Amino acid sequence: MSERKNRYKMYKAGKNWIFATVTLVACIASVGFFSETVAADTNSVSSAMSSSTLSSKDPSVNEKVITSNSESSVNQNTSSQPAVTNYDSATSVATDMQQSTKETINRNSTTSMDNKKTTTATTEEQTDNPTNNESTLDSSADKPKLFATEKSSTIAKSTLTNKKSQSQNPNLMTDSGEKTAKTQAIKQTQPGLVQLYQNGHWYLVDSATHKNQIGFQKIKEQNKVVYYATNGQMQYGQQYLNGYWYLFDGVTGARKTGFQYINNQHKTVYYNNNGQMQYGQQHLNGYWYLFDGVTGARKTGFQYINNQHKTVYYNNNGQMQYGQQHLNGYWYLFDGVTGARKTGFQYINNQHKTVYYNNNGQMQYGQQHLNGNWYLFNGVTGARQTGFQYIGDQHKTVYYNNNGQMQYGQQHLNGCWYLFDNVTGAMKTGLYYIDYQHKVVYYAGNGQMQYGLRSINGTELYFNHTTGALEMNTNIANFFNSIATAAQQASRRYNLYPSLMMAQAALESGYGDSTLTKNAHNLFGVKYSGQGSYVTMPTIEYYNGHKYSVAAKFQAYSSYYDSLERYAQLIANSFYNSNRMHSANVATAAKNLYHGKYGSYATDPQYADKIINMINLYGLLAYDNSEF
Repeated sequence: MSERKNRYKMYKAGKNWIFATVTLVACIASVGFFSETVAADTNSVSSAMSSSTLSSKDPSVNEKVITSNSESSVNQNTSSQPAVTNYDSATSVATDMQQSTKETINRNSTTSMDNKKTTTATTEEQTDNPTNNESTLDSSADKPKLFATEKSSTIAKSTLTNKKSQSQNPNLMTDSGEKTAKTQAIKQTQPGLVQLYQNGHWYLVDSATHKNQIGFQKIKEQNKVVYYATNGQMQYGQQYLNGYWYLFDGVTGARKTGFQYINNQHKTVYYNNNGQMQYGQQHLNGYWYLFDGVTGARKTGFQYINNQHKTVYYNNNGQMQYGQQHLNGYWYLFDGVTGARKTGFQYINNQHKTVYYNNNGQMQYGQQHLNGNWYLFNGVTGARQTGFQYIGDQHKTVYYNNNGQMQYGQQHLNGCWYLFDNVTGAMKTGLYYIDYQHKVVYYAGNGQMQYGLRSINGTELYFNHTTGALEMNTNIANFFNSIATAAQQASRRYNLYPSLMMAQAALESGYGDSTLTKNAHNLFGVKYSGQGSYVTMPTIEYYNGHKYSVAAKFQAYSSYYDSLERYAQLIANSFYNSNRMHSANVATAAKNLYHGKYGSYATDPQYADKIINMINLYGLLAYDNSEF
């Protein structure tokens, strides 16, 4: 007795799948044929797997159940077709039956029945059209169904209720729930290898030997490299393998390359094309990067490259910077080739300026004392200044040469002589005594030395047309030159005005021609103190407005220096109101000589006026201003 049964065979015509009914006549006593539901994976399945026959007698095969293979439930949920994801509720074929079919159902009984046909279910690559990814053989529960999603794996699901077939195969499970096997996902990859999802883990299994693959494996149809541990399970996240750190996607297990952010470690790292974490300096996509030598973390900000002895800067993307950079409120300059941070003087070619960067590489502004010289840098651009510059907060005009260095002393600039203070660099104006040239000169308000006849403080003075020296009687000039240095030294020690001391000496000694001066080096007519040597000389004294000639004892000195030193002590102790501290100018100091501790310095009521006139006549103010 024979029984007629319908079988469905799937074959490919062009890019479309065609299902045809195959009528088989089998004897009741013959081996029955069972169909299963097969869902074709988006990725093509190797022909090697299609052509293989997995025997139901192989116990290693019978231990596994074939079901859907999916990279993640996310892929299934995004499919345009219904995704089969509830594996536990599916009514499945018995384990030995499902494993024996495993993509190819081949019940070949040609040894006993020459006219029987072999039914094979072969999975092929599906077309990209979502409407072609689902085919329904029959709507009834006891006939096969094929489900395919755009990115889902092959799904094998069967519902068989044939009681007769069940009686012939005691391992066959029915929809009555007599036996239930947990479905598993399978996906064929390269020839002979199958991806298997079991107990929450992905495995890669050799379909011939049924052995788990380990180590790095290329899943070609998914264009990814994954890693299987020694227990065969796919790995995820950071893994330390063979001396290198790798990163695998937390969902797909795909090995990562390029820049990756490790969230729980708050760092960005880089994996090369082999997926190995990189360290140190790396040139990537035209940029230099720096990665920590231990953690691999991408560096940003200022970093010192020890073996190249340079400090460089990496922006927030970790890329080395070059040229001028404005960072944290400061301008920096980095070498255009090496990226090294620049310090010291640097010329900015496209801005035609020289600037200065301190040891931290920061551009400097204003006055800066560098290597023993004062420089001035623009307060906005940082450009080094040259030439005449006015320092507002110090109320002075100074001069910087072509190198930007402040100048001192006499300077010949643009055809004119100038004088700059030896300490502050301030440009001088007025009468000045040039000590080493023994001359009095005059600088106008613009700082330039003057020549010829000039009216100064109401007095006409003549300055040499060549040297600029104030011209006077040779004897007078020689006298002032002979006492100038000693007068300035004594005045410095006791804070006095040199011009006042020199004018008094000239007035009282007749420019050094008096008998007292010639015989005793006494320039000021100092009376004998009772100590040391003395001489007796006639002198004129004034009492009650009357002039008298008297003989008096005067102190004798060995040199002009001693005479000037004694005079300075006298003024400092007995006429202290005439020093610089108590007199704002030399004219006031001269008038204060009438108000000494023990009386007046001189009895002549015109004494102060005579002193002031002589100071103006011979330009003695120059000695108050000179540097010595």
